[in-house]
Amino acid sequence: MSLNFPVTLVIPILNESASLPELLQALKAQSHRPDEIIFSDAGSSDGSPALIEAWWREEGWANASCSVLSRLGAMPGAGRNAGVRAARNVWIAFIDGGITPAGDWLEQLCRHAQATQAPAVFGVCHFSAQAPFAKAVCALSYGHGAVHPVIPASLFARQVFAEIGEFPALLRAGEDLVWMAALQARYGTREVCKAARVSYTHFPTGWHQALRKWRVTELHCVLAEVRTGQQALYLLGLPALYVLAGVGGSVGAAVFVAYLLLRGMIDPTRRSLDRPWWGGRPGAALIALPLVAALDIAKWVGIVQGIGVRLVAQDGFGGGSMSTAETWQPAFVGKGQVRYYSLARHALIEALRLAGVRPGSRVLLPEYLCRDLLAPIHLLGAIPCWYPVASDLATAMPPADWPVADVVLAVNYFGFPQDLAPFQAYAERTGAVIIEDNAHGYLSRDQAGQWLGCRTSLGVFSLRKTLRIPDGGALWLGEAFAASALPAQVPFDGVGVHPAQLIKARLRSLPVVGKLAYRLTTALARALRKLRTGSDVPAADPASEQTLPASAHPWAGLLPALAGCPAPTEIKRRRSAYASCAAVGEQVGAVPVFADLPQNCAPYAYAFRGDAAALAGMRRHAARHGFDLVSWPDLPTEIVGQAPAHYCNVFLVNFLW
Repeated sequence: MSLNFPVTLVIPILNESASLPELLQALKAQSHRPDEIIFSDAGSSDGSPALIEAWWREEGWANASCSVLSRLGAMPGAGRNAGVRAARNVWIAFIDGGITPAGDWLEQLCRHAQATQAPAVFGVCHFSAQAPFAKAVCALSYGHGAVHPVIPASLFARQVFAEIGEFPALLRAGEDLVWMAALQARYGTREVCKAARVSYTHFPTGWHQALRKWRVTELHCVLAEVRTGQQALYLLGLPALYVLAGVGGSVGAAVFVAYLLLRGMIDPTRRSLDRPWWGGRPGAALIALPLVAALDIAKWVGIVQGIGVRLVAQDGFGGGSMSTAETWQPAFVGKGQVRYYSLARHALIEALRLAGVRPGSRVLLPEYLCRDLLAPIHLLGAIPCWYPVASDLATAMPPADWPVADVVLAVNYFGFPQDLAPFQAYAERTGAVIIEDNAHGYLSRDQAGQWLGCRTSLGVFSLRKTLRIPDGGALWLGEAFAASALPAQVPFDGVGVHPAQLIKARLRSLPVVGKLAYRLTTALARALRKLRTGSDVPAADPASEQTLPASAHPWAGLLPALAGCPAPTEIKRRRSAYASCAAVGEQVGAVPVFADLPQNCAPYAYAFRGDAAALAGMRRHAARHGFDLVSWPDLPTEIVGQAPAHYCNVFLVNFLW
């Protein structure tokens, strides 16, 4: 019997080229085909979108459409939300990359919806694997041969999204649990069609992949505030178990063995429908015992990291705020595009690549900058060359006298706008690409009102220099690079390069005692460092000119933290702090690096020079207000020996709060 039931099928994907052919073949083989397919691509770099487009040109069916939405960096929930918004039909089905539907899957869902008049019908997924390691992972998670209702096998009327809202958009995992809880609260029991079946077999095949998946999944489940009871049990129980095993003698050893048997043998058997669950691969059963111990540790780490993220971004992940956070963009984006990273140095690497830097290219830098900025240049095999900087941090010689280079870096020191005229003249003469280094200047604009970091075609931001977050960098790309092969947005699943910043932020937020608690803990940390290393500040690291210390993946809480920053209030706070420092500086004899505070500038710090008395006076003022006072920068090795005095005597009262 023919079925008149138009359906839009929404499929979020990211680098699924290996599994897509099987899925695409299964979609064409459906007994009831969708009349609209929407793939929501999170930034695939493996050719997935092109593969889909080529398949539809050759295999597409009449009276139907297939499109690929680009949603760079989108988590699964955000990808589904984008598809729902773009869908033209009343009924919307979901499936994921890596999942394969049975030939009558969609027909069964539609007929069940017709028969029951239910606004939501869940299909079921059969879980299995082939390789021994993957079999063990499958058995320890879903159960081998087990069948469960899942969102990426199900069908929903559009009214459901109007009534309960969209999926949480910033979660890599747990977004389905949050949404299903809202669904159940609105409609009661779930309507499940057991005849609508899909299968999933793509489980991790190695230790690193499995452990990372478990850690990231649990981190995001903490952010989603789901499975809280289980998380509490793991958070307290797992360390207690290992302590007991270490100091409890034969009793502790017996308890630990019992835990391994329970989690590694009994639990996967309980979860699985296949008997035995390892089938003809008995090695899978042997792998399960050590694997479950490692997975539980990874899960515990994810719980701890998730709690840390929530200390800063407490309301940015769950509930109704998600749609706002998903669509939020910083004001500076304008007509450009943004890619986020853990550190600005990763953003600089991409900026240099887009500017055409290759081994042997020359990159012109100011002599006055931090040495770690050389790492991206050296990692690309490029050659740094230099232009001098005056005491007010403007360029110190005419651009006609600068050495010829392929790229030139213009730095907005401490959030103050650098005059770009010399750089534009240099670029016109040499053809060099200008990159605007705005590491210190998030929220800052020039006197014409233009956002710093967006005044050339490429701009680099270090967002963690403005907000107290564990990491965060960004690359801004102007219209000149709109047609370029832009880098994909890497996932927001980092744990933070500097996780201690979460603790500092939480201490500062404490009522009444926040400043004091921060000052005491900072003083203690510096005293301990001095005992250990002989210095209360971290020692200069020459290796920082050659290497990057962390993955490019930004902290999981970056976007909520940025979206939650009250920009006008923060700008006002920084300008007020600068005015206060300037007044004190005048009293104690500090000489500001910049003669005045320009309109629209959101200063990163109060930069000054001065004698010992001036330094002591500014240090007292900084301590009273809970600010750090530091010298800046850690000059490049090549510059240290020939640096003029005005490179070596700058101090900053840092306004990071």
